[in-house]
Amino acid sequence: MSDAVLGIDLGTSYIRCAIWDRGTVRMLTFGDGETKLPAYITINPDDNKECIIGAAGKDLSTSHPESCLFQLIHFVGCAQEQADEAVRGYHLPFQFEAVSTSNDVARFSFNFSSQHLSLRSTLCRLLRESREQAEHLIRRPIQSCVLAAPLHVAHSREGIAAVEEAAMRAGFTTVSTVPAFEAILAGCLSQSLTPGVIKAVAHLVVVDFGAESTRVRVFKMDSEGRASGITQVRLGPGGLSLDLALMQYCVSTFQKQASSSTMELDAGAIHRLRIECEEAKIKLSTAQSFQFHLPMLSHGRDFVHRLSMAVFTEICGPFVQTIDKRIYESILAADLRPDGDNFRILLVGGGARMPLLRQLIRWSNGHTLDNSLAGFADTACAYGAACLGVGEVLREKPKKERSCVLC
Repeated sequence: MSDAVLGIDLGTSYIRCAIWDRGTVRMLTFGDGETKLPAYITINPDDNKECIIGAAGKDLSTSHPESCLFQLIHFVGCAQEQADEAVRGYHLPFQFEAVSTSNDVARFSFNFSSQHLSLRSTLCRLLRESREQAEHLIRRPIQSCVLAAPLHVAHSREGIAAVEEAAMRAGFTTVSTVPAFEAILAGCLSQSLTPGVIKAVAHLVVVDFGAESTRVRVFKMDSEGRASGITQVRLGPGGLSLDLALMQYCVSTFQKQASSSTMELDAGAIHRLRIECEEAKIKLSTAQSFQFHLPMLSHGRDFVHRLSMAVFTEICGPFVQTIDKRIYESILAADLRPDGDNFRILLVGGGARMPLLRQLIRWSNGHTLDNSLAGFADTACAYGAACLGVGEVLREKPKKERSCVLC
């Protein structure tokens, strides 16, 4: 087969892509050297007809939070009530209309501007950027893609239609959508777990640390490397919940510094704090402390604070305890013994790279974690989507049979 296939992980915070080309799969590296594209779109303040996307859009959003969009995938197929709750809960600097009264298209509006951007066009911009970067890398067109989408999208007819239409508008001619869990498992099986290991392990407990939620599910393995889900997906808090807890801690600390427990931060200040908390979460996975320094954060005051690893571990506590509970419930639901040795726990998703989270879950859960995915945890979904795409495009296997086959 000569046609290349792009596997796309439609994450809440980032988009990751893997390219199947001439029999091999490799991760796409974007212009900044990262294997992830921040799902950010910010309107250029000097030209309101131009949108800055990706890392540049995220950087620009710190100085222009009133004209940025992010967490886009959360709003695909989202009802108005759910959208309003998300905007309030995450303190987002924009509004979302599930259906516009003017043109019957879901769209975003900004709190300090009369501009609108449709959900379809914003997704299209990010997918087009991914396709163009991939084509630049292999120096030929890519017409086929597989979208690995969250459950709320992959299990919704409207959600699938929205993301696939955006992909077609981005220049793809052959598009299919699979649940992210399906792509993650395919990525784990094809990249990390050897046939020998697969035969020795009867079950896999897959814990996907996503931004919006953490998803836990148990899969039963057979001797041919096929896996079938035997429990329902159990949901726990995701990385955004941890970010929110860290933001609330910082807001409380800032109010104490200002000797005002009622001081409120506007949307711009909250967004600057959000970006800084994301950075702190990454750095505190390995460092012993993180220095916050946000000049003129609010009411003319700077926010300067050193957060220790001990305090950050304490903030992570409720988050980890809830995830441990979901892991334990899933193990019991699969009729497995929590202290047994016939299963492995695989941590995947962006949060799985954080040594602190892995350490806390190991201490709390008491079960040995599989470290074979340590350097692959956040790219498994895109990698698996690309592998599944080969079978989809070649039509080597019926769709119902290809879901979790070792590639």
